[in-house]
Amino acid sequence: MLKSLFFRKDNIVLFVILAVSLVTLPQLDSFTSSLDKLNNVKFQYAILALVFSLGTYFMAAATYYFLAIKKIRYFQASIIQFAAMFINRILPAGIGAIGVSFGYLKKMKHSNVQAATVVSLNNLIGFVGNTLIITAVVLITGFSIPKNSIFHANWIYLLIFLPGLLVLLYF
Repeated sequence: MLKSLFFRKDNIVLFVILAVSLVTLPQLDSFTSSLDKLNNVKFQYAILALVFSLGTYFMAAATYYFLAIKKIRYFQASIIQFAAMFINRILPAGIGAIGVSFGYLKKMKHSNVQAATVVSLNNLIGFVGNTLIITAVVLITGFSIPKNSIFHANWIYLLIFLPGLLVLLYF
């Protein structure tokens, strides 16, 4: 009886509303300060950030379009990448986007192995691309960590550069 009382639909909705309230109410001050900061944003930079942000999803769709073993539609792949963005907000570490992309490829008649291969290649390309960008920024800006820090800058360079180099040499 207690179990059926808790799992009634209206009680679950009430529980979700309570949980959301407990998370958001303590953060209202930071929300209002964030809104104040939005008033001081330069319009050109906001538009530029929006364009580049949206561009990442179109580029992700293009990557899947070219990597896919069987024909997929670019427009659908773009919509899937936008959906994956929202799922990634819920599930940690990109698992949501991986699952959405895998499911889409399966729906487009890829086998499990083919879909997993395409998703894995996409993630590998993303890893290599991010590693190259981070390495370039570190080398160009001369970013360093203080010598009394646990991680000395040379170790950071090594940790960033080596995985990228190994991936490039392996493939």
